[in-house]
Amino acid sequence: MDSKSLNIPGYHMIKILDTHPCPDTSDWEYSSVANSYQIRHEWQEKGMYAMVTWDWVNPLVKYIGKRRVIEVMSGAGWLAGALREKGVNIMATDNYSWADKRGWEMQTEVEKINCFKAIEQYGRSRSLLIMSWPYMDDKAYHCARLYHSVNPSGKIIYIGESQGGCTANDKFFSHTETVRTKSFQQVIYNYKTWFGVHDRPMLLKYKP
Repeated sequence: MDSKSLNIPGYHMIKILDTHPCPDTSDWEYSSVANSYQIRHEWQEKGMYAMVTWDWVNPLVKYIGKRRVIEVMSGAGWLAGALREKGVNIMATDNYSWADKRGWEMQTEVEKINCFKAIEQYGRSRSLLIMSWPYMDDKAYHCARLYHSVNPSGKIIYIGESQGGCTANDKFFSHTETVRTKSFQQVIYNYKTWFGVHDRPMLLKYKP
């Protein structure tokens, strides 16, 4: 990436992502980075849709603790790789439809299996389900419903836009409700977003 050609103040700071997938942005001119559509586009081309930084990954690791996690629709595995680096027991899964089509370089081991089979196979033994930037069709809803059927006490960590946004769909939001817990608030508070995006982490449970 050529910061001179982009001529964006503070752009060089994003280059830390070339050597580490999860920078700590506390020392950045964050506004310079966040306000660049070009930077967002370049990292989405690599499969990073949620901006994965230690700012919010570390409190997420603390919230998860020793619990076992399953992530569906993991994409290139940016978030799963970060969580594994911190010792989280996470089963990352994806059907590779986008990864193969766009030639993404996988960031960690991601089992090639579709989201429904993954939940059927692993959901009972995993107390948290992660869905980060699910496509805006009904897959997120059906995943939440299936996960509830195999693990009624399980919680969902959803990362994406709210109802009416560019992730999941209305049916998903109609059948989930927020779980309010102080230990998850730091994840929400520290989350960073790309330019023009309004995504955020949510802790949810399925509502029949």
